[in-house]
Amino acid sequence: MSRLDAITDWPERAARAKFRISALAVDCGVSERQLRRFIESKFRSPPHAWVLEQRLEKGRELLQQNLRLKEISQRLRFKSQAHFSREFKKHFGRSPRFYLKEGTLRPPEDQRR
Repeated sequence: MSRLDAITDWPERAARAKFRISALAVDCGVSERQLRRFIESKFRSPPHAWVLEQRLEKGRELLQQNLRLKEISQRLRFKSQAHFSREFKKHFGRSPRFYLKEGTLRPPEDQRR
């Protein structure tokens, strides 16, 4: 068992590392290569995809706190508000604005079948 197996607060660590694998590796006390292999093994996802998922989950939390889209996209280091919105919609099936309006992330009708 590696020291990485003992870590349980992955989302918090990712946020603390500003969603950068290199900073997360330093925080975990391992090499970047070791962390990348661990993420692929544990989360069954390429590291960049896992980090993006963590950013989007944090974005959802920030939306629930009624922060502006511009502020959220800056905090989460997206290139622009439009970039954040596109990625959010791809991941959750709803735009951030629709999510705020509806307060839910249910899949659209045509995706429920």
